Amino acid sequence: MGSAATWQALATSLASATSASCGASCACVLLHPLDVVKTKRQAGWVAKEEVGRKWWKGAASKATHAACAQFVFFYAYALARSASKEGWSGKDAACAWTAAMATVCATHQLDTWATRKQLQGEAEDKDGTEDGERKDNGWTAAMVLTVNPVVQYVAYEAMRRKVMAWKTKRRGKEAVLGTQVAFAVGAASKCIATITTYPLVRAKVLQQVKKARGNMFQVLVDVYRKEGVAGWYRGLKEQLFKTVLQAAVMMAIKERLDQMQHNLIQALKMYRKTKRIIAD
Repeated sequence: MGSAATWQALATSLASATSASCGASCACVLLHPLDVVKTKRQAGWVAKEEVGRKWWKGAASKATHAACAQFVFFYAYALARSASKEGWSGKDAACAWTAAMATVCATHQLDTWATRKQLQGEAEDKDGTEDGERKDNGWTAAMVLTVNPVVQYVAYEAMRRKVMAWKTKRRGKEAVLGTQVAFAVGAASKCIATITTYPLVRAKVLQQVKKARGNMFQVLVDVYRKEGVAGWYRGLKEQLFKTVLQAAVMMAIKERLDQMQHNLIQALKMYRKTKRIIAD
């Protein structure tokens, strides 16, 4: 019985991770032109008025990274939750942080490659930073930024549970979140996480595109000296617009796919039950 429960938990984790992966890749492709503008702003380059294929530069690499990162995150999160004890405060945050660190370890090099693919052909290395001189490609900032999905996912789960409880109480039966509500909750949670951690995002991008020397703290100090506090938030508008929309679309698609998988499993269980009854 325990073995059956374990296999069921693993299957559920894989299903959730697959749904998130599909949702992330779809959202990434749909919003890629905005992602290109966002990356150029963060790197300190003016986005040119381009049309056609240039807006889709690096779309495949970005979609690949998004799919891999979300699969690792949600699968690691589900495994961490199943392995942790019930009934202790901070469980969601600890599990989300563990999953975020696993995601960075597994996909950071892919993230750096995808970011550079977007800017391929631009005037790189304006500050004279060569590959041999670059000691940090954004790894430190990425590890510190593991608090971002923690804030996002904890906020999302908290809002989701309240909405589900309200809908269930109102209808008198178990309710589903729904695509539109999932979109709104996903957007709100990502907005909170992005504003909270944005200066670290800027530092990471500058290191990834080889426009900054030194570690994360040195990069932030250099940006402050050149651009002031406003420099830490350069590109925030584009980042918010892109990441909030992407997270919302991803969560909406994930919830829909999760519901479809749940309905399919319930239909298979009903079929097996009916088959056994007929056999008896």
